[in-house]
Amino acid sequence: MWAECEELGMIIHFHSGPAAMQDYFGAALFGAAAAGDEPSEPIVEMPGALGIWLSGIAADWLVRRSPKGRLWVASGSLALLIPFEIAYALAGSPGLALAMSAITHFLGGAYLAPTIAFAHSQVTPRQRASASAVLLLGLNLIGLGIGPMLVGLLSDAATAQGFGTAGLRYALLAIIPSQFVALALFLRANAIDAPPLPSSKE
Repeated sequence: MWAECEELGMIIHFHSGPAAMQDYFGAALFGAAAAGDEPSEPIVEMPGALGIWLSGIAADWLVRRSPKGRLWVASGSLALLIPFEIAYALAGSPGLALAMSAITHFLGGAYLAPTIAFAHSQVTPRQRASASAVLLLGLNLIGLGIGPMLVGLLSDAATAQGFGTAGLRYALLAIIPSQFVALALFLRANAIDAPPLPSSKE
């Protein structure tokens, strides 16, 4: 998928589909590559990796103080993510777009470690593989499958209606309501007191 996106001249924003920076700002944002005219790409993996790592540390610290500590981190990161995703979609300058992209990657990765840890805490040890499978199926099918495809379809439709490159902005904004649904589900899970698990041997 990465190679296909490179051929189309764009980078991928794994939380909401194709990143708008390349379409809006072109090579002026990334600079020229050393070996040719193709624009170089910023490293976007580091903020997401930091988000996963630091959120895991925060969740481990909070869960010692409350059983819901992991969900607090996951729902808090999602609540903070929403306004920054809106700012990213509406960014009017290369610097602002790049800054918002880094923040959204950081916060967009911050829910993952606490969510997986919480899922494991709600099942017996021998059920953890199944719990991980179900969780990752939803993450990949919806988040990495339907999400980018839907943004692309909405962007193409808006562009065909005469919005030009701004069509991608509207497509990114159009899926923001899904984040509110996810946040509501996290908060709902936070409000539920799960029954104690039966004892199980490893």
